[in-house]
Amino acid sequence: MKKPLLCFALVFAFNACGAPPPSGGAVLPNALGQTIRPDRGAKSTLLYASDANDNLVYMIDLPSGRLAGKLTGFDQPTGLCAYVKGDVYVVSSQASEILAYKHAVKSAFKELGDHPYIPVGCSIDPVTGNLALANCCGNSPDGNLAIYAHATGAAKYFSDPSMYIYWYCAYDDRGNLYVSGINHSYAYQLDVMPAGKHALNAVMLSPDIEGDVSPALQWDGKYLAIASPTAGAIWQYAVNGTQAKRVHVTKLSDAGGVLDFWIAATSQRRTLYAPILANSALSIGVYPYPKGGKPETKLYDAIDPYAVTVSAPP
Repeated sequence: MKKPLLCFALVFAFNACGAPPPSGGAVLPNALGQTIRPDRGAKSTLLYASDANDNLVYMIDLPSGRLAGKLTGFDQPTGLCAYVKGDVYVVSSQASEILAYKHAVKSAFKELGDHPYIPVGCSIDPVTGNLALANCCGNSPDGNLAIYAHATGAAKYFSDPSMYIYWYCAYDDRGNLYVSGINHSYAYQLDVMPAGKHALNAVMLSPDIEGDVSPALQWDGKYLAIASPTAGAIWQYAVNGTQAKRVHVTKLSDAGGVLDFWIAATSQRRTLYAPILANSALSIGVYPYPKGGKPETKLYDAIDPYAVTVSAPP
């Protein structure tokens, strides 16, 4: 079951089902094989990158790009999300669970079950601390959205009868929750669950997204940012209720497709960290956001990066 699911859940972005994602290619000289000090990264900002093929999550020091450590013990880790306190949540899709880690700590302090579903993406509500999981599928043909109040206990599950598969989810800064997936016509669909509500409603996109049926999404502080897994671009949509209008496109040079990205903000700037496919190799591109253009650098520590998130020390 694992290999077909991995193909369905990960390789869909590159239309290459039947073969594993391409290798990340060259590794920087200090990327792998070095001795990791237990305290490395404890006081640094860390980029976490999941590698579903190798069942690893890499911790990369920022801004140096040095490997600070690895998290292990997963069964196909996919989505990642970080809380403002520095906690990082890792979706272990084939184990139907999500594990929580303190900043720079290699042992999980919390484990949440999601059986019998197969989660892919996750997001933390900055208002309530609730944890959302996008479950692509389960025992029934359709997936759903799981929400853990305050990121603990048992989940409550929500679904839209028109949505078939759920891939990614993202909270905005007001607690509205967006979830993306595929409807029963195998076309892209975006839903929203308004803050304080308990129902999903379809969002009308203008222009609509066609062809890219599995793009990741994040709230960028003002707009809903949606990535193209088959082209080097991120689209920004201004959302008003159940209507969303595209207002800007961030073009990423040297990127043939974008997976589950993260936007990190400081008082000085916003930085986009994006797992990208370029010249049949995967890497993590670092770009100014929303300017885009050429990457400031590329990180190769994660051999097959699927998702990234950024954790600052508490």
